Amino acid sequence: MTSSAITLTLREYNGIQIPQRPDGYINATKMCQAFGKEWGGFHRQAKKPETQLGKYLSALEVNLQICRDSLISSESGRFGETWVHPKIAIRLAQWLSPEFAVIVDGWVEDIIRGKQPTANQPTVPSLPSSEERLRTIRFGMDLLQELGGIDDRTRLALQDLTRNILLEDRLKQPALSGGERFEWNISDRLAHLGYRAKSGDLTRIGKVAAQLYRTRHGKNPPKREQYVGGTTRMVNCYSSADLDILDEAISDVLGAVHQT
Repeated sequence: MTSSAITLTLREYNGIQIPQRPDGYINATKMCQAFGKEWGGFHRQAKKPETQLGKYLSALEVNLQICRDSLISSESGRFGETWVHPKIAIRLAQWLSPEFAVIVDGWVEDIIRGKQPTANQPTVPSLPSSEERLRTIRFGMDLLQELGGIDDRTRLALQDLTRNILLEDRLKQPALSGGERFEWNISDRLAHLGYRAKSGDLTRIGKVAAQLYRTRHGKNPPKREQYVGGTTRMVNCYSSADLDILDEAISDVLGAVHQT
């Protein structure tokens, strides 16, 4: 199926557009953004088998015969987002707000009944294919060269974007190792979650995240060249498989500030 054949239903709540796929899966990242909350807070509870939520997800896996990675799907890319099964979307909505949970119930029922979106819930095409996006990057690079060349900042940005697209394409293939997943640095993750951190906060988050990574893997996190503060630097990066480490470090350092 081509990307142009897939459409998303755009829901809206608290001024945030929340996409829903034809299979009923809902964008959990946007659901949380509508309430100024983070997906990581809900996900940490879901990963603990002793919690009610953890027990529910385990039972759901058995009942639906669907693995956890299929019930909760994380996209790759700089602004990769999380999509969840309709039943989990309802649970997430209950965690966010009782009123919102009632609305999400209706969204799920619409998909089950095959109801078409209304005028204020438009459909939009999904992202172009990886081939189309890579061709666009190549065209842009050629054009920039004609206009006088590519500076370091632009070169790194294009390299990063190209790598993300290539990895995103490979993530759709089976048996992909965790080391090949998309990587986040701290600054990008903070911006994605809506934080405005000071330099000292970045340092503290980096130390906490690095320690958590060493505890899990027995080695330091990998470093990548990034454009930071007007120059190129080597910064720690974390794969999607270790995104919980980064989110936990951010929450530990900034959680109290973010909640006030």
